[in-house]
Amino acid sequence: MWPMLLDLLPHFTRLVPLADKYFSGRGAEDKAHAAALAALGEQLRTGLSAADETNAGLQQALKAQGEQIAEVGVEATRARMAVESVEQRVAKLERRATATLMVAEAGVILLVVAVALLIVVLVKLKTR
Repeated sequence: MWPMLLDLLPHFTRLVPLADKYFSGRGAEDKAHAAALAALGEQLRTGLSAADETNAGLQQALKAQGEQIAEVGVEATRARMAVESVEQRVAKLERRATATLMVAEAGVILLVVAVALLIVVLVKLKTR
């Protein structure tokens, strides 16, 4: 077996420089790929941090809008209650106005009847 290895030794001497050249080129390529991946990773981290900041800003804006919407809801409820109160008052005033108008009409009718009776009485007194 040793003699066979010795026969292959000259071939190894030619293959070693080729292997060295391949591995040295491969190492440089690997380093370039590693540097490119590191740069890509850094860009990705930067982009993610910017997206995280934007997301945080959007969350704050949504929270503020939620609070504003809640306040608007409370104000709308207050306005609805005020309108209902005003509607009740207006209905009460309309009932009073209707009652007052009926009393006024009755008074005018009674006054007309009283004036008519007075005229009849005065005419009968004059004719006597």
